[in-house]
Amino acid sequence: FWTESQLVDGKCPDCGREVIDYEGNNVVIRRLRRMVVASDLFFVITAVLMFANINNLFGLDRLSYLQYVRNNWVVTLLIAALLQLYSNHRLGKELSEEQKKS
Repeated sequence: FWTESQLVDGKCPDCGREVIDYEGNNVVIRRLRRMVVASDLFFVITAVLMFANINNLFGLDRLSYLQYVRNNWVVTLLIAALLQLYSNHRLGKELSEEQKKS
């Protein structure tokens, strides 16, 4: 997802493909885009937990730290990666089907 200022001649700055604005009412595509945003949030949570793993940044006692923070970033990274893979794969498929219909 790119903003208008990030586009290069109306094309994706990474791959050079034409960028298409979606203004339809397809519920599946809207749900998949929300999943992409949720996975991005999980990536941010993962980063915070990774930094908290270096030191006890939250000021928790040792037992609470071990129970809630230590290496739990791996779980959030896994969730984020799976959501990102699934939603991007399905999003491309749904958008191509939507283009074929119109």
